[in-house]
Amino acid sequence: MEGFNPARLPPSVHLGTSTEIYSYLRLQEGEIRLLELFPSNEFADQILCHLHHIPIDDLPVYNALSYAWGTDSTSRLPIFIDGKSLMAMPNLEAFLRQHREDEAGSTNSILWIDAICINQDDLAERRQQIGMMCRLYSRCSRLIVWLGVSDDNSKAAIALLKVTAKAKKEGPEALCSWRNTLASRFFELGENYHLPLFKFFSRAWFSRTWIVQEYVLGCTNDMVFKCGGLHFPQEELHVVLDLIAYNWPATNSTGDPSTIPRFEERASGGIVWYVSVTKLLANRKVFSMALGKEEPISLLSWLSGLRDTNATDPRDKVYGALGLTESFGQNECPRVYDVDAMIVDYTQPVQDIYSSLVKSLVICTKRIDVLLACCERSHNVQRSWTPDWSIGVAFPGFGSFECGTGCTLFDDEWYESSGTRDALVAFASNLSTMTVRGLVWDMVETFAPEFGKGTTEDISFFISFFQTNWHSLVNNPAFSSERDCLQRLWQTFLISVEGSLVDLCSEDEFIALGLNEISNPDTQSLHKQESDEEFILHTPRLLQEVVNENGRRERLFLTSRNFIGKDFSRRLQPGDLICVLLGCPVPVALRRVGTHYEFIRSVYLDGIMLGEALEALERGEVELEDFELH
Repeated sequence: MEGFNPARLPPSVHLGTSTEIYSYLRLQEGEIRLLELFPSNEFADQILCHLHHIPIDDLPVYNALSYAWGTDSTSRLPIFIDGKSLMAMPNLEAFLRQHREDEAGSTNSILWIDAICINQDDLAERRQQIGMMCRLYSRCSRLIVWLGVSDDNSKAAIALLKVTAKAKKEGPEALCSWRNTLASRFFELGENYHLPLFKFFSRAWFSRTWIVQEYVLGCTNDMVFKCGGLHFPQEELHVVLDLIAYNWPATNSTGDPSTIPRFEERASGGIVWYVSVTKLLANRKVFSMALGKEEPISLLSWLSGLRDTNATDPRDKVYGALGLTESFGQNECPRVYDVDAMIVDYTQPVQDIYSSLVKSLVICTKRIDVLLACCERSHNVQRSWTPDWSIGVAFPGFGSFECGTGCTLFDDEWYESSGTRDALVAFASNLSTMTVRGLVWDMVETFAPEFGKGTTEDISFFISFFQTNWHSLVNNPAFSSERDCLQRLWQTFLISVEGSLVDLCSEDEFIALGLNEISNPDTQSLHKQESDEEFILHTPRLLQEVVNENGRRERLFLTSRNFIGKDFSRRLQPGDLICVLLGCPVPVALRRVGTHYEFIRSVYLDGIMLGEALEALERGEVELEDFELH
């Protein structure tokens, strides 16, 4: 590569603009830029660089940088590229200054840094370069992860990681002994002992959208983490899983045996970084398998994984997932999204890009599983049928977390309310509406009382509600007997938001919960209390399950046709329609608004999870209709 001689710079370096820097450095088709960082010279306080234009098929040895840009745009600092200044975010300027010091005297100065090597003011160039980023990170000789400047917390946290890594290398006994030492310190110092870890792993890098792509693609290469002047390999970072993933049995200061709670169960602010870090680090094996094309990962899987991450531009959630999908074996399995339907353009509204993703998936798969990802919406999205990938999932619908698991979306152990029927969908040309074919099965009528703090009075109200409605429920022909109705009531109560068919309680499990204590297996009827005619609908063990559910935001509801359902979102209202949509594996709630409908959430409704509604359709008991979703 032809270098740039920084000695040619005059003492007063020209303060140019990004337009001036990139105007004569326009990228040609198939080219990328690489940054050459020069060592300190007479302009020691200035960061001096040169940009090379290189065909992507003729890459030299280079390092790629993974870092969090930061949000403090008001305090940008100048770096000098080919004699002209570019105002860089403080975190990037700090890295370049530290890296120049670390690599003094070496030839390891060629870098790929997205904020510099892509003209961020040129939206067309950004779009074109997105497709190359995966190749750039997967081909680098080393991935440098910059976590920011160091402080007392980071120094303490890194020291703890290094000591733990050393103990782990010495074997299980040494690691166990070291955990006991940490446990003793925990009892002596309390949560403050772990504060450095919370602070360190709360750094922005661990929750940023693009770092998933950068880390995933670079994890099989040489990788080094830098925090200020402290360096450590990824193996030392991974031992955090050994620190947070176990309950540590120990003896406290009074000599009584005790157990330190799981790390994520402590410290109120720790759960966010805990989820981000464990997802990222624990899935390294999955990433490696995907790179080897042994188990391709679908677009919806990547989108679900990126949902809790942060992005300066909400479009990056989709574009990052697209890049990962293309890199990780997508060409080895049937494509699950239509390229032509996807909008890849930073000038277009976020909502249209997200809606185009839905259209792209539906066109290619003939399924509308993506609707299960519809949850909360920010100002970016107003359409009820378009998942808002810019925010995390606070109140999901049933199956939201299963949306996109695996290349084939759902496996044989999941529900199929719509059978194997393909979705019939039409989109407005401007993506303002999505019209789907399906049927109305029922309507939400009333909700069971919530049991708040799990007090005896709360539980009594909850049980009394079903006792009052019992005679109506057992008249539903979907239930073969009182015992069957009782079992389905508790089965609906116990199912979790991500529950699959294998998670449904078996007959033996219900017997273990005392089902035979309140029902007669021979007559299929319930025992009655001696004092009155009310049915006993519970046992002490079943009531304990009610107590265990305390704090969860799930609600049981009854429909106008006396079906029992579960709302995981707290968004349903009386009058909402329970529908089965062709191409969707579980029932959904729709709300009529004038002449159109709003998509509310996916729900669990006992009695139509396995295609029973389609059987009723074939018998002529219900009819298909079109629902225009806004």
